[in-house]
Amino acid sequence: MRLYNRKAELVVYANDGTQAQAVDLSGLDFSFTVTAKLPERKNKKNKTNPVLATVDVMKLSETTRNKIKASDTGVKISFGYGDEMFEMFEGPVVNIVNEYSAPDWTTKIFAKHAWEAYKESYFSRSYKKDASVKAIINDVAGSFGLPFVNHYDGTATLLAGTVFDGESKDVMDKLAGDYGLSWEIAGNTVTVTDVYNPPLVDRTRVAVLGPSILSGPIIEESLVNEKKRNEKVVRRIRVTSMLLPYIYPGVPIQFKDPLFRRQYSNIATRKLRDADDNAIYIVDEVTHRGSSMAKDQCVTEIITKEERL
Repeated sequence: MRLYNRKAELVVYANDGTQAQAVDLSGLDFSFTVTAKLPERKNKKNKTNPVLATVDVMKLSETTRNKIKASDTGVKISFGYGDEMFEMFEGPVVNIVNEYSAPDWTTKIFAKHAWEAYKESYFSRSYKKDASVKAIINDVAGSFGLPFVNHYDGTATLLAGTVFDGESKDVMDKLAGDYGLSWEIAGNTVTVTDVYNPPLVDRTRVAVLGPSILSGPIIEESLVNEKKRNEKVVRRIRVTSMLLPYIYPGVPIQFKDPLFRRQYSNIATRKLRDADDNAIYIVDEVTHRGSSMAKDQCVTEIITKEERL
C-alpha cells in the first residue's frame, strides 16, 4: 500500500439495518480514535473487549446535530490512501455530547462495535448426553446474528444432558472456560479459538511494517509470577506507525525496516539488542488515531501479545 494521499470518511445513519437516511460527514473536519483488544482470559473466564470508537466532528449544523440520536443511530468510519479504502469501524452510537466553544460547536460521538449483538443476544436450548461441543459452539455463536468462524476442532462431547439458558455472551463464556477456548467479536464477526491448539499463522496474511514505522519497535521484557512461585519472562512489543487501517487484534505482523533499530530491553543484562527480523508477532491491542484534517498526524499504536520465554 502506498502511504500517501490519505482520505478519511465518516457516515452517520439510522441504526435499523438499512442505513436509510445516511448523512455523509466526510467533507467536514473530524478526528477519530478506534481502539480494539483481544479478549482477556483470567481464571478460566473470558472478558470480551468491544471495539470502541470516539469521533469529534467540528462545525456540525444544528439540523444535523438534531438528527444524530444515540438511541437510533449508527456510525461508519473508513480510512485509506488513494483509492484503497478500508472500513475501520461500524457500529451503533451509545452516547453523544455537543460542546460549544466560541465560535463553533464540536459534536463528540461514542460508539461500540457490535455492541447490540453482544449485549442483547439470548440463547436457550437443551442438549442430550454426548452432544458435540463443536456443534453447540456453532449454535451459540450463531445466536449473535453475526458471521462467525469456529477454529475449535475438538471432539469433546457433553458428559450429561445440559440446558443452556441465558445471555449468549454468558453461555459462550461458560463454554470457553469449560473447554479451554477464547472468543471475541471483532470485525463484525464472532471468532472462537482453541487456546491449546490455535490455528497456524497464515504467512500470506502477515502484515509487514517497514517504512511506515514512526517509533519503535520497542521489545519489552518483564517477569510474571506463575503458579508454585515460578517466575517467567514475558515479552511484548510496542510500535507506532503511520495509520494502517488493516491492522486489528489477532493480525500477525513482522518488522522489516533497516532504518530503525529494534530496541530490545533485556531485564537480565539491561542491554539493547536487535530483534529477530523473521519473527512473527500477533497484535493484542491497537489504537488508531485519524483525522480528515491535513495538519493532523494519523497513527496506529500497536501492542503485541505477551510471549512467555
